[in-house]
Amino acid sequence: THCVSSISREAPKKRFFTIEADLTKIKKSPTVKFTKLRINKMKINSNYEGKEFIYRKDLDFESDYYNQFLTAPPTNITEQIIAWINESKLSEVITNRLGSSDSNLVLEGNINLLYADFSGGKIYSILEIEFYLSDNTKDQVVFKKVYSKKILSPDKEPVSIIRAWNQALTEILIALETDLRGVTI
Repeated sequence: THCVSSISREAPKKRFFTIEADLTKIKKSPTVKFTKLRINKMKINSNYEGKEFIYRKDLDFESDYYNQFLTAPPTNITEQIIAWINESKLSEVITNRLGSSDSNLVLEGNINLLYADFSGGKIYSILEIEFYLSDNTKDQVVFKKVYSKKILSPDKEPVSIIRAWNQALTEILIALETDLRGVTI
């Protein structure tokens, strides 16, 4: 009798990632720019609001069931912005809670783009965030800017793609901090 062993392959496992800015790139300033700053949770373009990685192939996009963000990107990126501003000493007190004792200055934004682009032969991690700084005492936006980064990924491995997104977020936060320090209110 012959024994036939069945060939079994393990089902792919889901992998979870977070976008993390490189806080070692912060140039700590001795001067505090804002006494109090409220940071509202980022909003996101509805095309990217899920937890799955999104890949652009050509004109079509696909989501990756097996490679996902651990936390929804708006929450993840908001937490990174808070950590950055806290570490950079851009503001003395940072809050993300609504309340009457909160700052008159509010930083908010929208994640316009968050995907990996496979459409042109090379692989890029794309991240675009639009920020607004509002002064509620004057009821006006005192600063508004779109930051867009397209970082080359060495390959299509999820770890490489997330590293490129990390670099994109780091570069965006470096530029945002520089710009916010230049805002006159």
